[in-house]
Amino acid sequence: MITPPPPKKLFITHSETTGVFSLLENSAVKHYEKFLDLDNLTRRGMDHRRLDAYVLLAAMQVFSCYVFNLFKFLNSRPYYLFNVGEVEVGKYITSSVLRDVKTNQSQLRFILSFHISMLRSMFVLGAAIRNAKKVDAIFLGDVHYLDGIWIDFFLNKEGVHVYLDLYPYGTLCVIKSFKNLSDLRSHLEASQACRHLNAPDQADSYMEKRLRNPKDEISYYEVIFDGSDLGLFAANDRKTSVIVNAHSFTDAQMERGYDGFKSVYDWLKFTLRVLEGLTGTIDVFLKVHPNFYASHTESSLLHAAALDRRVWQDFIRRIPQR
Repeated sequence: MITPPPPKKLFITHSETTGVFSLLENSAVKHYEKFLDLDNLTRRGMDHRRLDAYVLLAAMQVFSCYVFNLFKFLNSRPYYLFNVGEVEVGKYITSSVLRDVKTNQSQLRFILSFHISMLRSMFVLGAAIRNAKKVDAIFLGDVHYLDGIWIDFFLNKEGVHVYLDLYPYGTLCVIKSFKNLSDLRSHLEASQACRHLNAPDQADSYMEKRLRNPKDEISYYEVIFDGSDLGLFAANDRKTSVIVNAHSFTDAQMERGYDGFKSVYDWLKFTLRVLEGLTGTIDVFLKVHPNFYASHTESSLLHAAALDRRVWQDFIRRIPQR
């Protein structure tokens, strides 16, 4: 009796990627082939645009979990944060819709975009369910946005190789199963804890280098110096100085989970409102993210730097000049 060969497993990547994402995908595939000594690996895309029974099953799961979270008694989590099992679907939907400039700044626009993106999430989760028994490895270049649904789903599966480009750890090949990406992050941070003894000194050294020559330390830093002298604005003895560090508004929101704000844009508005209500004389300095003044001539209108710059320019027009 001839034993049939085992079914060929798949390595799932994005389809038709370019630039750095294509290089990362190709290197992950090469590593996997060498790691398992494979000659004829089958590589495919996510196939997340097909409507079938798996998508309908995912739709039932997403909708029921969303409604349960919406009406959960004494629920402290906002409606846009809900899980399907261990998959943090709501977090990835929120991160995805906040890429849009107008969504960042409009509550009604966010609500509408969130529910539209929730429909898209059903197709992504449905494709993961459809391929659950076929996939042996995945590499989805961006761990944020709706791709995170797949990453959470397959991190939880025994025996699936999950390749990740995870800041600040670099490119990882994860074989051990975890509940989801948040669980993996917590394990990585715990394993690095012993290396943090000299963290203050290392941080001081790094920031000194960034201040002296930022282009050497920040790969995407292309800001043109305008000749400003911060010394002219230094606070005198009768004032309190507050420095507010603004992060990217559109890139990787909710990366570390919910902290009371769905975006750093909301956090920045809240922070300035609190400072405005304080008594006494206060100098407030806004330290911008490099994206806000990045001069990427090659960036598309949907590049994070271009999106951030549009939000920032509108924001500074609205804040009190004092």
